[in-house]
Amino acid sequence: MEESRVNQDNASCEGGRDSCTDKIARDLIAGLGIRGDWEDLSPVLLAYVGDAVYDLILRTALTAGGRRSPKEMHRLTTRYVSAAAQCRVYDALEGLAAAAGSAEGSAQAADQAEAAEGTVLTETEQDILRRGKNASPNHTARSASMAEYHKATGLEALLGYLFLNGKTDRAVALLRAGMEAAELRLPGSER
Repeated sequence: MEESRVNQDNASCEGGRDSCTDKIARDLIAGLGIRGDWEDLSPVLLAYVGDAVYDLILRTALTAGGRRSPKEMHRLTTRYVSAAAQCRVYDALEGLAAAAGSAEGSAQAADQAEAAEGTVLTETEQDILRRGKNASPNHTARSASMAEYHKATGLEALLGYLFLNGKTDRAVALLRAGMEAAELRLPGSER
């Protein structure tokens, strides 16, 4: 009975299950009565939201990877939810953007850009990423360099911006492409 309700809910989303995450984000934001120009929001505030988005995406992916004890889930989560890991994803996304923008990139960079088709950052996304990296958060990193921490803040700002604009599918696609390019494979990952 529960499965048929879920299937009906998924069928009501345009484009199937993937676009349902966008619908959920839009419905949540609309239900809260929140409206705003997210592009002009402080990158530190975007990163505040993006931190939760990053954590939720990763915890969901890890949960889908199979049954594990809470202790094992925590151990796996901490591997990915760190400034160092987020910095690697940031660097990978920048590399994909550079490869896509460079007509004379190496064969490997061109292959990565082609594999990440649809994940090339828009100008707005590049701006949010840069603004997040250049933001001055009011605390310091405990287990990462300041450079890693700033790049992690940039990635979180981008994820927060995409979530607040109801583009959760885009956030997941970019995060997946960045993690694959950074060779950070999630357990149970199908790609």
